[in-house]
Amino acid sequence: MVNGRMTDEGGKGMDYKMKPSDWRSDKDQERDVTRDKDRNRGRDRDWDRDKDRDRDRNRVRHSNTLEASRKNSKWKSRVGNADPDSFDTQKKQEPSGDFEPVQHGVVPQQTTTLHFAHVPGDLTAEDELAALCGQYGALGGLAIRKTPNNSHEAKVTYMLWEDASAAYSALCTKFSLGWAPPSKVPPYPWYIHLTLRTHDTMLQRYNMPRVNVDTSISPKIRKLIDITARSVVKHGPEFEEALKGREAHNPCFAFMQSPYDTAEHTYYRWRLFSLYQGDNMAQWRTVPFQMFYGGAVWTPPSCGEMRERVGKGVSSENPLSEGDKAAFFDILRQLKPTNESICAAMMFCMQRAAAAAELAAILADALSLKETPSNMKLSRLHLLSDVLHNSASRVHSASLFRIHFQQNLPRIFKGLHATTGTDPLFRSSVMSLLRIWSNWQVYPEDFIASLAMELN
Repeated sequence: MVNGRMTDEGGKGMDYKMKPSDWRSDKDQERDVTRDKDRNRGRDRDWDRDKDRDRDRNRVRHSNTLEASRKNSKWKSRVGNADPDSFDTQKKQEPSGDFEPVQHGVVPQQTTTLHFAHVPGDLTAEDELAALCGQYGALGGLAIRKTPNNSHEAKVTYMLWEDASAAYSALCTKFSLGWAPPSKVPPYPWYIHLTLRTHDTMLQRYNMPRVNVDTSISPKIRKLIDITARSVVKHGPEFEEALKGREAHNPCFAFMQSPYDTAEHTYYRWRLFSLYQGDNMAQWRTVPFQMFYGGAVWTPPSCGEMRERVGKGVSSENPLSEGDKAAFFDILRQLKPTNESICAAMMFCMQRAAAAAELAAILADALSLKETPSNMKLSRLHLLSDVLHNSASRVHSASLFRIHFQQNLPRIFKGLHATTGTDPLFRSSVMSLLRIWSNWQVYPEDFIASLAMELN
């Protein structure tokens, strides 16, 4: 090299352009190679991401044809025959295919199923929608689903076409309502509104099954059934299960294991249910009733048929002292719509359960006063409901409240009629209480339906 120039063997100069790698160390060169590899790897990742995104776009674009047979999994449905599988899952604003509703004004008499294309947000709960549609007739099924656009649609199946037609005429101007293809109607209703739960309606109009309690069984077995039922009510269902296991091979206790169609088992079930409802061995309700929601209608025997078998009755009642009367009047006057106030009043009543007749009469008088404000009446109704709920507890004579409240409730609800006519919110709260009592099965469905009729 001469004067910074490369020379050959003869000393002649040579032009040479130096590369960056000629003056960089090996470590720097390795770092450059690593950076180039990472850059190429990043390009590969970007290419894979773009390919996945294009594939997802194609899947979404062709979802209407590729996923037409897949069923929507976001279902809220109840037992019945408004089958959720009959909904079309194509992503459209309105149902298509076989589920497309018939035009308004056309009434196909071969179907009893209505289709709500859009269900308002306050009716997306099954109980609320059933309460609305059930006013026009018994329901055989109900199904609600969420649509791809985050709204809700529903199918409601009525037991009879006349009821479905009445519901359509009343609701078609308020909702986006149409007729759906026919669904299989079950043999017995899934839901019956409170105002329709009368004995004649259930037995005749909807062909409800019926169970007659047969008393023509052996007096010895009948007495054993009475003793067993009274013990089960006293000690609870755990005692019943233990007794079933211990006496599984004892023919005298075959009524606990035998099929439902035998006279002994039918009598045992009725006696057990009757005692749980607050009846006693001497007097019981003779009005037909349902043991559970949507079940058969049971017809109890008359008290005269078994008058010779009168056992222990209810506990003798004690009169309420003058001091307790004054204290209870003060409690009712100062009652507030808070949990603490209502709970304290309920405890006062339960501690004096032996005087249930007087406490129930005083509370009924307080609820029947026309000048009482609606919020005060509602607080006293909640007190009555709390006492009614705790009447099934093991507190001595607590079951007396259920009997005496039933005697006073018709008078109470007649007095509430004037208030419910001027205060829709109060009426809604009272109807909610009736639904709660129905779910508790604290009284027969016919009796609760008659209370609801008093508000109309």
